[in-house]
Amino acid sequence: MPVDTSTPIGDAARLTDAAMYACNLSGLAHDFPRVMEAAWNDVRAAGGGTAQANTHPLAVLWLVKMTELAGLSVSDLGTGAIHRAFAWLRERAGGQVQPR
Repeated sequence: MPVDTSTPIGDAARLTDAAMYACNLSGLAHDFPRVMEAAWNDVRAAGGGTAQANTHPLAVLWLVKMTELAGLSVSDLGTGAIHRAFAWLRERAGGQVQPR
């Protein structure tokens, strides 16, 4: 039987919180697949698919940070989605999210 090496959703949430302070886009790119694997596991458990994975709070937050590091604006994303993603992050990280 294969060993499950997937990243638990709580760990992915904490990694996402730490990523919000990153200054190196290549470092984010390195960890992004682990986080998306956790997002996909979360989505599949809820019976969702690609659309839900693409808009999962983990995906949204990583893309916001990557956009920021790339010097682009996130104004088109809508602040409601970003606020909801941060609320989700705080809940999943077990209250271990650093204050802003």
